[in-house]
Amino acid sequence: SWYTGSASWYYRTGLEAILGFTKRGDTLTMNPCIPNAWDAFTIEYAYKSATYTVEVRNPAHVEHGVKSVTVDGSSVADGVIRLTDDSQHHSVVVEMG
Repeated sequence: SWYTGSASWYYRTGLEAILGFTKRGDTLTMNPCIPNAWDAFTIEYAYKSATYTVEVRNPAHVEHGVKSVTVDGSSVADGVIRLTDDSQHHSVVVEMG
């Protein structure tokens, strides 16, 4: 059903439980649980004045598990993406594996 109250829960379930997009305060984590047939997907996210393009790649065709996270070409050891209000465009690459 797409009644007003349930639509937001469907959206949140898809975004968080399937695509793994979880925002808490000024941080973002990605922990997708997707069909192994998916090669990749992309999310465009606006955070205040900044824009984040999050590309999730699945070269090993796994259903869950994150192998690496990079933000603007720099590796993020703990996998936590720190969001900044800097009017810039940021590129995030999440590789599953």
